[in-house]
Amino acid sequence: MQLLRGIFDRFMSDADGNSRENLFWLFVVALCFMVGVLAIGILPVVFAKDWSGYGDFVGGVLGPILTFITFMGLLITIVLQQTELRETRTELAKSADALDGQLTALTRQNFEATFFQMLTLHNTMVSSMDIHRKNQVTLEGRDCFRFFAERLSNIYHYERSSDSIDIKDVYADFWNDHHQNLGYYFRYLYNIIRFIDESDVEKVRYIRILRAQLSDDELFLLFYNGISDQGQKMKVYAERFALFDNLPRENLILPEHRSYYSSAAFSEDEAGHLPPLKADVSVSL
Repeated sequence: MQLLRGIFDRFMSDADGNSRENLFWLFVVALCFMVGVLAIGILPVVFAKDWSGYGDFVGGVLGPILTFITFMGLLITIVLQQTELRETRTELAKSADALDGQLTALTRQNFEATFFQMLTLHNTMVSSMDIHRKNQVTLEGRDCFRFFAERLSNIYHYERSSDSIDIKDVYADFWNDHHQNLGYYFRYLYNIIRFIDESDVEKVRYIRILRAQLSDDELFLLFYNGISDQGQKMKVYAERFALFDNLPRENLILPEHRSYYSSAAFSEDEAGHLPPLKADVSVSL
């Protein structure tokens, strides 16, 4: 039985593309049976000169044989169709994977094109910032952030020396004086981070690129803006993506001000992975 099963499997197999050869041998077998049956059937006629039983013999013997061979041909056809369907499904799966890969690559390319364009605009925005001081000295670019950082620090130390005051109150006064210079900067930076957060990309990678663009003075101002009422949404992102991972403790006005944020804001290892914020497009900063 196993021998017959092996012969049957080899005959039905199309692994080597030998379907035509199998059909040819099936035709040869059928032809041999037909010739053999006709030869056996004609012997009585030759020797006995009796044709009466010849038709019945040929029809009774050859009919079942041809039916069986037809059935085998049908089996081969079914096996061939199954093989073709399996190969078709495999090719379709490969095509689907290729299309998914192309779609992923295209999505990433579109994201990166927008992201780096936003970074370029952000750097242009920083470079175009200027402050005209009373001593007729004009500060430009990132020197403006150094001026803002020193001014906020000086205001806090001055008011703290005369009376105990909270840094939030100090920043509120500072914001009232300089929000026209800093408001659009924080709004745009927030929307860059939000764009990363809402995109289906490797977020940490692009946050690192953005974070590398920020100077210590920018991080300093971003830190204190986050503890203010108008910067709460940015604070969430700071803790989500460890925005202050590169901000030294000694750069703060007081090291204990770190307690306004969770430790996730200062370490990527502890940063949270929260769902994207459902915030309005307009941000009050």
